[in-house]
Amino acid sequence: MKITIDAGKIFKVLWRTIITMLLIYSLVFTFLTGIKILNAKPWCLDGVCISGALDDPLFGWVCLLVPLMVIAVILYRIIRN
Repeated sequence: MKITIDAGKIFKVLWRTIITMLLIYSLVFTFLTGIKILNAKPWCLDGVCISGALDDPLFGWVCLLVPLMVIAVILYRIIRN
């Protein structure tokens, strides 16, 4: 009995899995960054308040909405096909 292993198929599945994991990780990270930005409060000491570079609410909303839109497009394409 001869067993053959198709390295091309294994590599293709492995490559697709790695790319999918990276895409999901980046979407989740961007979404969580948006939540962190929207929850940011200025740091105050003796009446002097310092805000961070990422305290912009518009940037926070963009970080929240972009991953949701990408997921919506992916789901739309999956459902449509």
